[in-house]
Amino acid sequence: MNKPLKHQRIGVVVIGQSPRPSVAAEISAVLSPGISIELRGALDGMSRAEIEAIPPTDGYDTLFTLLPDGDGIIISKKQVERRASERLASSSRTASTSRCWPAPVNSRTSHLRAS
Repeated sequence: MNKPLKHQRIGVVVIGQSPRPSVAAEISAVLSPGISIELRGALDGMSRAEIEAIPPTDGYDTLFTLLPDGDGIIISKKQVERRASERLASSSRTASTSRCWPAPVNSRTSHLRAS
């Protein structure tokens, strides 16, 4: 028999920086009541200059994200994947998800990874 978890939460890594209230609200809308969201950004802790220093190397290495101040920026997919992987590896959460938009924005991709 499965017992309910005492504290249910999901860790979310966005490709930009947190906080992202609109993203958290979108995810909360589809979660069961009582599940909390812990949102982190792959670019958290980076200054604007550091973020601008990771441009894409080509069209296949290109992601678009919004920064907390609302500015859009195009960045390296490889660098974001590396930083997001580090965040996921250091997380003790039972599940994590990431969102990204290839630039130009033409589709939304979500991945759920059980750890």
